[in-house]
Amino acid sequence: MRVSSHQLLDAAINSIQKQSVEAMKWQQQISSGKKYVKASEGAVAIARGVEIQFDKSKYAMLKANQDFVATRMALADAQLGSMHDALSEMQQMGVQARDAAIGKIGLQSLAQKARAAYDLLAQQAVAMDTNDERYLLDTTNVARLDQPKITATGSASVAQKDSITFSGAYGANEIVEFTVNGVRLQYITTAGDTANSIATNIATQFTAAANNAGNSAVTASASSGTITLEAKKPGVPFTASVVENSSTGSAVRAEVRANVTEVSSATIAPDAVFQKAGTYLIDKFSTRSIGAGETITEARMQIEGKGPDGSTSSYYVGVYKNGILKFPQQPDAFMNLEIAITGNPDLMTEMRFEANPVTVRLNPAAKMHVDGAYAVELSKGDQFINGNFEKTGVTYQGSSALINGWTASLTAAAGTNTTVTAATNTVDFSTQTRFDSGRSLLLKSSGVSGTATAGAASVGGPVLLSNEPVQLFASNTTTGRVADTVSFRWAATSTELAKVTVSLVNIDTNESTVLLSSTAAAPSSSPTWAALTHTVTKDGRYRLKVESATVDSAVDGISNATTSVYIDDVQVVSGAKELTAATLMVDGAAVKTATVANGGLAYDATTKTTRINFANAAGSPTNFYDLSLDLVGDPADLRTTNKINFRVDPKVKQIEIEPGIWVPEGISFREALGNNTATSRDVLADARAFVESLERAAVSGTLESDFTGKIAHLDAATDQVLKYQIRAGVIGAQVDAAKAALEIKATELEAHRSRLLDTDIAEASAGLVRTLSTIDVRMGLPVRMKKRTRSCFGE
Repeated sequence: MRVSSHQLLDAAINSIQKQSVEAMKWQQQISSGKKYVKASEGAVAIARGVEIQFDKSKYAMLKANQDFVATRMALADAQLGSMHDALSEMQQMGVQARDAAIGKIGLQSLAQKARAAYDLLAQQAVAMDTNDERYLLDTTNVARLDQPKITATGSASVAQKDSITFSGAYGANEIVEFTVNGVRLQYITTAGDTANSIATNIATQFTAAANNAGNSAVTASASSGTITLEAKKPGVPFTASVVENSSTGSAVRAEVRANVTEVSSATIAPDAVFQKAGTYLIDKFSTRSIGAGETITEARMQIEGKGPDGSTSSYYVGVYKNGILKFPQQPDAFMNLEIAITGNPDLMTEMRFEANPVTVRLNPAAKMHVDGAYAVELSKGDQFINGNFEKTGVTYQGSSALINGWTASLTAAAGTNTTVTAATNTVDFSTQTRFDSGRSLLLKSSGVSGTATAGAASVGGPVLLSNEPVQLFASNTTTGRVADTVSFRWAATSTELAKVTVSLVNIDTNESTVLLSSTAAAPSSSPTWAALTHTVTKDGRYRLKVESATVDSAVDGISNATTSVYIDDVQVVSGAKELTAATLMVDGAAVKTATVANGGLAYDATTKTTRINFANAAGSPTNFYDLSLDLVGDPADLRTTNKINFRVDPKVKQIEIEPGIWVPEGISFREALGNNTATSRDVLADARAFVESLERAAVSGTLESDFTGKIAHLDAATDQVLKYQIRAGVIGAQVDAAKAALEIKATELEAHRSRLLDTDIAEASAGLVRTLSTIDVRMGLPVRMKKRTRSCFGE
């Protein structure tokens, strides 16, 4: 095979180009320090490098954890060491006090020193660093005021409505056909008819036609060219349509409100914060397209009838998705406002709540030894006991039923002209509630039979009466007090007609104020809940009375009828400007109540700060010391049913210092100084008992008989503090060892990563030299070929 000069030359040029690319690669590795420029050049190595980088990131996190825990433990070690020194000093005083030769003056001197040592110990127990964090960690979470309850009304709670708006000019003899539930009305216009006159005439004629056709369940009204049809009863639907043949006028369905959906519950997120007080109204859930086949559901909100710009025409707009309605942050009005909704909100859904801008601050120096759920129930006046009927249990005594806070008479009373032939009245608790949670009270009448000599028969059911009166106040223009209100929810069903009467009975004057007197229009099998709020118009002490009855629906006697009346959420909303009481609850049990009279409540009008001071718990051992809370904000915005909730956890959180190795992030106050268990000493209580005993001895000149026992308790408390000081040191040493191990692992990882991904300078330099040498050789080939060609031709 013959090889031409051109082939040799092409081969040389191709080789030069390849070697030039190779040289550039070596140069790039040397300049960048990276072995691979593209993932395809070393896919396996780069993938492993990514894993190593992830491990390095985790090691960086672990190192931060180690530094954090090491600092915490060092501070706790030092703090516990100082406290141990103070306790040891007290122990020495105890030894000196038992010396018979010390005398009364010596006891007085020791008592003064012991008191100073105790004061120092108490300060060290809750001492904080520059970040306002305790050296001995507090395991109490943030105290929060409970969120307002939402009152939601959906379409099932609102009567159906249909609106049609007329516009434009209508001529003579044009036809408008209006059909509702099959009843058709044909209206013929006259010359000069306006949209408003047409709507008014149709409404008038439809009402007459509908009534004649027995269709009185729907009403019609007209205003500004719009005719509005509305069902008289919620839950009873109707159909409507309009057809017109005008060439210049038009009729447009302006609004359609159905009654097939409902919001069963709505709950505000616990971390929502409100800056503006007042009524928040959320409505108009609507869905719109945002392009690309996507839609968004929004709802609007106003505070006291105004939007973000302070006008009545502006709205805060929230997005509803996956059962959560979320509003953008509004620092001047609210933050973190999210509402979890159960049900299907629609255009006619309305949700209301009263926001409270009061914030809570828990005293950082509070010392709590018992873990659990803490709550502070606020009060601005009296409440009906067990008004939410969550405390269940019924006891029957003769013809009465006794319930926590209430008594029901079960005698079946005959109404006017009525003879009762049979009836059984009972009281029970029901899960039938407005929002499908909790309990309501059921007043039930079964097997009711009776006849009347004239009119409709009526048989009384259970009569419920609150046991204790509540003091209620009307408004007072002199003092500026706002009137109290009494509210409740109710529902009723009956195979005949259910009658419900609710009244307030003044126990001093025996006057009755009727809040509700309702007789159903027809028998019903499913309860429809309603709410009622009454504003008090006269000061007095009142009891609440609820009466149920069964009424003959067809005036033909009552036969084996059943009537159920449900009552729930009976409460007083006080118009008082300030709190009157606050009760501390621990795991649901009342522990202590703070009032103005006992010095536990104080209000500073200048700063609008209410101090709730529970001080120290009663009993021994003591559950808490120096427990107080500040409520910052106008207490007039507080509801009498508000609660403050916080929790004391049993242990501090764990933190990872090595892969799979977790340690406490610090030493907790409750661990070191007592958690009220049988194996734990309340260090501060033991130290204080020792000091107070020594102070009494300084007055009497002799030690108390149990002084030796107090010293024994002090010794146990001192040993407990030393135990946790040692524990802090041990964990600190464990962290130091973890640091060393982590540094070794991190170094090994970095070396491995470097071998995989970093440029070996020596190797890259040698490769570059080899490549450049090859290029030099290939560059000489064309020169030699040129000389040889000239030689062949005798040049």
